[in-house]
Amino acid sequence: MAHPLDPIPHPPQLPAGQQHGGDHGRCAHRAEADAQTFSHRPARGETNHRRQATRHRLEARPDVRALHPGGRAVGAAAATRAALSLLLAATLLALPVHAHAAQGGWTPSTVFLQAGNAGHTRQLTAGFGWDWAWQGRLGPGLLTAYNEVSVSAWSYPEAGGRRTAWLGQLGVIPVWRYRPSDGNSPWFMEGGVGVTLTTTLYQTEQKSFSTNFNFGDHIAVGRSFGPARQHELALRVEHFPNAGIKRPNPGEDFLQLRYSHRFL
Repeated sequence: MAHPLDPIPHPPQLPAGQQHGGDHGRCAHRAEADAQTFSHRPARGETNHRRQATRHRLEARPDVRALHPGGRAVGAAAATRAALSLLLAATLLALPVHAHAAQGGWTPSTVFLQAGNAGHTRQLTAGFGWDWAWQGRLGPGLLTAYNEVSVSAWSYPEAGGRRTAWLGQLGVIPVWRYRPSDGNSPWFMEGGVGVTLTTTLYQTEQKSFSTNFNFGDHIAVGRSFGPARQHELALRVEHFPNAGIKRPNPGEDFLQLRYSHRFL
């Protein structure tokens, strides 16, 4: 039995050669493991190449791109615009059929001529209108509607300002009109939203359209005159955007004066 005051025995010491040999073996094993790990680690250029390839694959898939944090809102907005465009197109296709059934034929109700201005851009328009058979009361006035089909010519200084450029435009727009006094007033207000198509892209020094397909929306105030109110003059403000279908989307705003003749 050991006495409490006896010295504490120390563990046996290995020979110096065995100590250094063991340390050397452990160091060699660790160096070998580090070398294997480094050999499996891709080079910096290879890593960047893999990242770029992965990004290109994601960008090529619209459904994946729409789920990215930066593209989620863009994807949802694009889907909304596409749905609205399809709905509006279906409505516009159905409107001439409705007018045809209401009037018993394709004979237009009105013919019109129009001049417009947007800065250095000039616009001349001619077209026809087809009344709807539908009408409804709105407060103290009468609400009616008609479809219009128009052809326009725009002239403007092209980008660079060296010469005048031209484009043609086709428009199909349903319009709602309001007359006070149960429809007996000679004054009226109206507004419409439809679609347009140009023969070329509109590009000036200040603005550059990205699409030939654009929307057209306007508001107007006018007055009928003549023995049977067969003549009309209207002052209009019309805007042509593409509703964000593609960038850039600067839009263009015209101040217009329209003369219409109504067939009796």
